[in-house]
Amino acid sequence: MESKIFDGKKVRDEIINLLKKNRLTKEIGFGVIQVGTNLISTKYVQLKKETARQLGIRYTGINLPSNISQEELENQIERLNDDPKISAIMIQMPLPKGINRGCAVSKIKRSKDVDGLRYCAGLESDYFPPVVLAVEEAIKRSAIKLENSRVVILGRGFLVGAPLVRYFNQTKQKIKNLDVLGRSSENKDEVLANADLIISAVGAINVVKAQEIKKRAVLIDAGTTEINGALLGDIEHEAYSRSRFYTPVPGGIGPVTIAQLMKNVISSK
Repeated sequence: MESKIFDGKKVRDEIINLLKKNRLTKEIGFGVIQVGTNLISTKYVQLKKETARQLGIRYTGINLPSNISQEELENQIERLNDDPKISAIMIQMPLPKGINRGCAVSKIKRSKDVDGLRYCAGLESDYFPPVVLAVEEAIKRSAIKLENSRVVILGRGFLVGAPLVRYFNQTKQKIKNLDVLGRSSENKDEVLANADLIISAVGAINVVKAQEIKKRAVLIDAGTTEINGALLGDIEHEAYSRSRFYTPVPGGIGPVTIAQLMKNVISSK
């Protein structure tokens, strides 16, 4: 049986079109802080800016130098918190060395935390992270029954792995078995070989190889690495043909993450 591909661009367009159709006339202000000049971050910020404007959202981009102090960054966050015309705030990751990420994120008002960064940090937030919602969408469309499945999350990172684990535990998803691995966990080969659903969020190429997975597994790739201008995922392409459902990189989880972010932004008050 042929593997089914998750067309993230198509799913993104479905979500965006629904948002346009159901969009209320209220004015929404979305403030995005970027610190430094990371090229990948700049690319993602531009995509968010373009999508926000498609939806009639008032976008405010704030570019701060990489040598900004912790206090100056937190003061900027507080200004957005206090601005009644801004209902949604996010800080583009990563932050430069010297900035305490946890302290900065904790300053975001939970009701404006549309990127779920407080959630990623283990704090209270009014929103789930958009990448978690994108992974949830892919799982739904795979039609896998979690209560009968062995699920593996590869990676414990701040933006994807950690919040996914929290989400599965917090929402009491009925899963047969959930394993969380680092990229070099000693039992990685054995666990992957028995997994029905693999969610990889390491950010390193070919962390999951074709010979490591069982046939007809569901593969969700939420990791990205840029090499010579090309965006690559964690999962080896040869693994796709062994799966029954997979999310490619690029064009899989990434586009849907931006759409889910906009859904959060539009629901902000």
